[in-house]
Amino acid sequence: LMRDPMQNAMRKVSKPIIAAMTGSLMAGGMLLAIKSDLRVGLRGTRAGITEVKMGRGSPWAVPLLWMLPQPLVMELVLTGETMPIERLAEHGFLNYLEETPDAVRARALQLARGIADGAPLSVKAAKASMLAAMDLGCAEGLVEAARLHVETYASLDAIEGPKAFAEKRKPVWLGK
Repeated sequence: LMRDPMQNAMRKVSKPIIAAMTGSLMAGGMLLAIKSDLRVGLRGTRAGITEVKMGRGSPWAVPLLWMLPQPLVMELVLTGETMPIERLAEHGFLNYLEETPDAVRARALQLARGIADGAPLSVKAAKASMLAAMDLGCAEGLVEAARLHVETYASLDAIEGPKAFAEKRKPVWLGK
């Protein structure tokens, strides 16, 4: 039995998680990357799910089926071999691929600042609805996404956003 509390706990975090991957990632490093919402990687590094080479399992890799083509996921989980991170980037697993560790961290910070500029309730509902759709499929996911956005559309921020846009100013989010 796998006893890793992070396996499920990261999916329950309501705030976006950004992985700033400044080195190669295998096993637990891949788990953390998979559970993150946004990923910035370092060109020239490698990634893999090496559990089959150690007699361990990778049930946490299942969400990869919604992130990468099935043959690539099967290669990762069945062979335990690593591959250039560029190969994963080609298939959309990363948001950005940078040249240096400092550039990776800078890009992750830029993404975080962009998220922080958004309306808090909208960001929370956006993340929750994307994860729900992954879990439920498209039809049920759309219903759940609408439910998750009820608070957002009924908020003061839903009034402030269009008002600030019309007045050509930055919105002042209240998170309520």
